Amino acid sequence: MACKRTWIRDHLSRDGNHLLVEVDPDYLKDRFNHQGILADVSEKVMKAHGTTHEAAMKIILDVRPPKNATQMEKDSAEFFYGMLHARWATTTMGIKQYREKWYNGYFGVCPKLRCGSNLIPIGPDSDPGLSKVKLYCYRCNDLFHCENSELDSAYFGPNLPQMLRMMSPKEPFSRVVYFTEKIKPHYIVDEYDQLVNPKNQVKRVASSIRPQISVNGAGLGNLCRKPESGSEEL
Repeated sequence: MACKRTWIRDHLSRDGNHLLVEVDPDYLKDRFNHQGILADVSEKVMKAHGTTHEAAMKIILDVRPPKNATQMEKDSAEFFYGMLHARWATTTMGIKQYREKWYNGYFGVCPKLRCGSNLIPIGPDSDPGLSKVKLYCYRCNDLFHCENSELDSAYFGPNLPQMLRMMSPKEPFSRVVYFTEKIKPHYIVDEYDQLVNPKNQVKRVASSIRPQISVNGAGLGNLCRKPESGSEEL
């Protein structure tokens, strides 16, 4: 049985929208989740989308077909879905969706040499119209340009990587690490599909290959032994 074609699934299938996840329609219908969605936007954004909120939501929820809507209403549908997506992404279900994709390397891997850690989308700016989405590496604590997507960074927000990190079932976290802080190297997926801390992994490797000190077959005990009487000291 074929899946029902909805506006949301059609929107996610477009080029450049692969970084988004599917928001639950019940979450979109809840008016509580819409509170203050245009509170801190610029005058330009308010002018473009301030009067089309209701029409845009009807398009998103398939109440009104897009072919009967104006171009402004279609653009507003994409805008409001993105803004609500940023809020959905930090919920329990949203984090579960992103963790599965991040764990499987859906967003790509770090381009730095000898890193290869899986990347996660991040929005450096929570206000729309300021910047584009980036890709974040936990291990390198660095941002990378996303070449195949021009989505607004406000559709993701700066807290998504840290919420995913906090809610990882593999390791409890003692504190929230904000985007503005320096984040230490964290968990990556190894060849056995396990989340491991690269810092601890390096320590284990270093300890396992530490050479034993030996001089002409003598151990540390012979090196520290006092010279016998009558023998010349070096």
